[in-house]
This record gives sequence, structure tokens and C-alpha cells, in this order.
Amino acid sequence: MQCLLDHDAIPESDLKNPTWLNGKKLVPNLDFTVWYNGHSKIRYRGHTLPEWADQAEAAGEAWKCPL
Repeated sequence: MQCLLDHDAIPESDLKNPTWLNGKKLVPNLDFTVWYNGHSKIRYRGHTLPEWADQAEAAGEAWKCPL
């Protein structure tokens, strides 16, 4: 998720002043969970949020942001 935020891959219209952002840094909270679940089927740079998360989780510490 931070990768997408760092590379402006999520349109501003999908963010709308979230409480879970401090600048461009993700600060997870309940509002983030609600937002994530509501946007989980939307594709950002070719992948859904769960696909991005699965890729990062599968690679572990070796994962590098591809953007």
C-alpha cells in the first residue's frame, strides 16, 4: 500500500482526506480498514489492493516496490 501511495498510483478522488494518512505515509487505523475493504476490487496499476498485499506478503522482506 505504501508503494502505491509513494508513486501516486491511487487517484486523489479515491483518497478524500483520509484519517489514515499522515502526509503520504500510511498510519493504519479502523478507517483504513474500512477504506481498504471498500476499494479491494479496484485495480491500481493493474492489480487490486489484495493482489498487491499478497505479492508483498509472499516475497517478505525481499519484496521491492515495482513502481
